[in-house]
Amino acid sequence: SLYLLSIYKADWLLGFSKLISISQFVFYLSLIYIIFKQSIPEFKKAHWITGVLFKIITTSFILKLVAQVLSTFTYFEHFSLNNRSIQVAYLHLIFLLIVSVFIFYVFIKEQLILINRLTITSLVLLISGFLINELFLLLNGNLILYGKSYVLIGQVLLWNSFLILGGSILLLYSQLKKTENQF
Repeated sequence: SLYLLSIYKADWLLGFSKLISISQFVFYLSLIYIIFKQSIPEFKKAHWITGVLFKIITTSFILKLVAQVLSTFTYFEHFSLNNRSIQVAYLHLIFLLIVSVFIFYVFIKEQLILINRLTITSLVLLISGFLINELFLLLNGNLILYGKSYVLIGQVLLWNSFLILGGSILLLYSQLKKTENQF
């Protein structure tokens, strides 16, 4: 929608979209606060990993909202629309750090994934891989802004994909060995 607004150069629409975006940000922060406040007793009863996953999801969602608000400002709009690494980082933020971690959270909460040492290790590997991806994509996007790019970043992203693959394989293996080392 912001792209269409930028094409038509309707200043009043752009101002209105900024107001809506900032309002959504305030609304969602208030909602997150209420959810956290109401969920504290539940997290005390649940396995500690669910609390960690919920905090990762929430932090990622807040970062997504911040990026959404920033994209209403012309400088950031042009920066993000003309920078493939930033676009990919945004998609990774949504699909890896919000959606994927949320799926793990729900599976653990509903006891579809049993918690054992291998499960926790695999989740640490997966989420570390997701975070490394995010950081290096953002780094590459910012370097491109200054006309620089490093082959090393592509290599880190490639090797990091093996970390994510290893975490995925270990998660599968941890569920095949359900009865050992359960918490």
